[in-house]
Amino acid sequence: MSDAKYATYVKQAKGKTTFDTLLLPASATADGAARMPVGTLPTDLATALDIRYGDGVRGTYYKSWASKAEG
Repeated sequence: MSDAKYATYVKQAKGKTTFDTLLLPASATADGAARMPVGTLPTDLATALDIRYGDGVRGTYYKSWASKAEG
């Protein structure tokens, strides 16, 4: 993660692909983020990130396109 005016992503893959892009204000810059599993759902139906900040604070980003969460 770094300061930038523009971002580009290129990925060559077969099937569905998920890109998680989270923009944070400069005062809340995260030190790192890691994908978290969301039950048994594939990332094109639900996605989550564990976000870590330098002061030890953690946050979670979650987005779902599923109509009902699966086990």
